[in-house]
Amino acid sequence: MNDHEVCFITCVNDQEQFSKVEERIRALHVPDGMKVEIVQIRKATSITSGYNTAMQQSEAKYKVYLHQDLYIMNDNFIVDILKLFTSTPNLGMLGVIGAKELPISGIWWEAKSKFGKVLESHTGVMNLLNFQEPLGAYERVEALDGLLLVTQYDVPWREDLFEGWHFYDASQCFEFIKKGYEVGIPKQAVPWCTHDCGLVNISNGFAENQQLFRQEYGLGGNFNGHTFHRLGKFCRIDPTCDFYATEGVSIGDGVKLQKDCWVMLPYNNYDGEPRIRIGDGCDIGRRCNITAVNFISIGRNVITAPNVHITDHNHEYHNIDIPIMHQGITSWSDRVSIGDGSWIGINAVIVGNVSIGKGCVIAANSVVVSGTQIPDYCVVAGAPAQIVKQYNKQTGTWVKNIKEQHEQNELTKQLTESPLISICIPTYNREKDLEYCLESIFNQIGNDSSFEIIVSDNCSTDSTLLVLGKYNAKYTNFRFSQNSENIGADANIHHVMTLASGKYVMPHGDDDFFLPGTLRSLFDLVKGNEDCGVIFLDVLHSTGVVERGFGMNDYLDKVSIYSTFISGLILRRESLVKIDSSTRFIELYINQVYLQFSILAMDPNFCVYHQKLFGSSGNMSGGYNFAEVFIKNYLEVLNYFGDKGLDPTVIAAEKSKIVYTFLLWWYGHMLSNKLEQLQPDKFEPIFIEAYKNEPYFPDIYKQILEIKSSCM
Repeated sequence: MNDHEVCFITCVNDQEQFSKVEERIRALHVPDGMKVEIVQIRKATSITSGYNTAMQQSEAKYKVYLHQDLYIMNDNFIVDILKLFTSTPNLGMLGVIGAKELPISGIWWEAKSKFGKVLESHTGVMNLLNFQEPLGAYERVEALDGLLLVTQYDVPWREDLFEGWHFYDASQCFEFIKKGYEVGIPKQAVPWCTHDCGLVNISNGFAENQQLFRQEYGLGGNFNGHTFHRLGKFCRIDPTCDFYATEGVSIGDGVKLQKDCWVMLPYNNYDGEPRIRIGDGCDIGRRCNITAVNFISIGRNVITAPNVHITDHNHEYHNIDIPIMHQGITSWSDRVSIGDGSWIGINAVIVGNVSIGKGCVIAANSVVVSGTQIPDYCVVAGAPAQIVKQYNKQTGTWVKNIKEQHEQNELTKQLTESPLISICIPTYNREKDLEYCLESIFNQIGNDSSFEIIVSDNCSTDSTLLVLGKYNAKYTNFRFSQNSENIGADANIHHVMTLASGKYVMPHGDDDFFLPGTLRSLFDLVKGNEDCGVIFLDVLHSTGVVERGFGMNDYLDKVSIYSTFISGLILRRESLVKIDSSTRFIELYINQVYLQFSILAMDPNFCVYHQKLFGSSGNMSGGYNFAEVFIKNYLEVLNYFGDKGLDPTVIAAEKSKIVYTFLLWWYGHMLSNKLEQLQPDKFEPIFIEAYKNEPYFPDIYKQILEIKSSCM
C-alpha cells in the first residue's frame, strides 16, 4: 500500500459527464509528496464488482469511490481527508452524508438522525441537503450514501451479494464496522460536493437489494413472532425468553440468550433507533433482565451470569403521598455502557447512569449504582460496588487492594525505568512519515511506561526536529537524539538500538505505521514469550498464530530472507549487548541478520507471530544494490554461521528457496517500475556468480531472461 497516493475510482458509462468530474479532480490541491491516480471501470456488471476490480488494481492507501456525476468542489479535499485519516487511524471510511443509525428498513434517508450536507438534484432541481452538523471533526455513523466513499483500508466489496446498484454502500459500512473500524462524516463549513444525479431510479433492483441487505445484516429480524431492530446471524435464543418492544432492540451476531431472560423497553418508546444494543458474541445468562428507557449498550463478547439486572432507570420514590408505582422513573436520559469482553457475576445489579470499561469483572451480588464510571480492566465488588482490583499494564499483574498499592507503585517505578519494549526508530528527512508513525503509536499507548519510544535523527534537513520536539513535550515515554552528521542508515539503526533501556528492543521503520489496537497485542505477545531471545513479526500472513521454534536452523526455515526486514524484529536486549562485534556486517546493509543469528546462538528459543500489525508508505530509499545485498551479502552472513550451528545443508536449501519465493518476483517488480536499487546491469553478474554451480541454474536463468525480455 502506497501511503503517498490517492486513487479516485468510478464506474463510468457516460464519458462526457465523467470528463467534467475528472476536471474537478485534476483541479484539487495535491499536497507535496502525494500522487493522484484516476481509475475508470467500464462495463461493470455492478458497483461492487467494479470497485473490487479497481481496488485490486491500485496500490494507493487512500481510495475515493465516487459516482460519475459527483463533483468535488472542495479544493482542499485531499488535504482534509488526509488530516482526518492520519490523526485517527481507526477511522476506516468517510462519506459526506449518511445515517447515525439505520432504521429497520435499511434505507439511510429514513433514519431519525442524519448527518452531513451535499448539493444534489434527486428531485430534478439542484437543492442543498443539509442534515445535522458533527460536533467534532467528524461524526461516527452507521451508514453512508455511496455518492462518495473514501477509505484508508482495503475491505472487499460484497459482490457475492449485491449484483446491482443499490445497498452496496450501507453493506460496505457494515463490513468496515464488523472489522472494528469507524465510519464517519466530516464537518463541512460548506458542502464539499455537488451531486448532479437527476431523478433517482429505484426501479432497477432496489427492492431486491434492500431485502438482501436486511437479510444479511439482520435488520427487522424475527424470532418467535418478535421483530427486532436487528437480529444477527447464528444467535441462540431460548424460546422461554420474554421480550417487549423488540423493534427497539439490536442483537449482534452469535449472541446467546439463555432461559427466562427478559429484554424490554417498558414504555415501548422506540423512535427509529435501538435503545438496547447487545454486541456480537455475548452470552446472557439465565433469568437476566435488561430494560431501557433511554439506552443500554453491551459490547462484544460480554458474559453475564444468571440473575443479572441491567437498567438505565429506577423507580422514583421521593413523594411519600403517591404510591411508588405511580411516581414514574428517576431519569429518561441516563445510559448504561458495558465494554467489550467484560464479565458480570451472578445476582449483580447495574442501574442508572453507568459506564463500565473493557475487560471488567463485576463480582457476584454487586450493585453498580448510578454515576459510577469504571475504567478498563477492573474488578469491582460490593454494594455500592467499588474497585477492588485493577490490571497494571507495566507489571502484567492485577493489583488486589489498597494495601498493596505502595509495593505495586515501587515495582511500577522500577519498570518505568526499565520498560518492557523499546521501539527504536531511525529517521532521516521523512517528517510526514515520522509524524504519522509516531501518531499511530501514541494514539494507542499514550504515556504507558511499559513502552519506550526512541528516535535517532540522522541530521535531517527538513522539519523533523519540530516533529520530535512536539512529541517530546507531550509524552514522558518518548525521547530522541540527533546525530551531528549523517552517519548512514545502517549505522543509525545500530545507534538508536544502543539507546534502548527496555527488556526487548524493537527497531522500527519511520515509514511503518501501526494499525489500531496492535500494540496491546504486541505487549501480550512479548509478555507471553519472555523466554525467547528473538521474536519475529510476519506481517505478510495475518493468521494470528504464534509459532514457536528452537535454534538457527529452525529459524532460517521459518523466517527465511525476511529476517532482513528491520521492522519485523524484537530482540532481547540482555542478549543483544553480549554480541561480540555487533557491527561486524554493518557495511553490508543487513547487519540485522547477523544480530538475530548471534542471539539464537546464545538463546535458541524464538517465536514467529503471523499477524499484520502495521502498514507502510512503501518508500524505497537508499543507494544500495539489490542483488549485492539480497544475494551476495545475505549468503555471506549465513555462511559465517556455517560452523557456528547453522547447518550448511539448511543454507543450501535457503539459497534455492529465495530464488523462487523472493528474487524472481522482486527482480520483475523492480525492473518494471525502474527502481534505482535494482541497478539491472549489476544484477545478472552477481546472480550468475552466486548460482552458476547450482543444478537449477539453467532453469532460473532462463526465467530471468524471460522477465527481462517482457519488461523491455
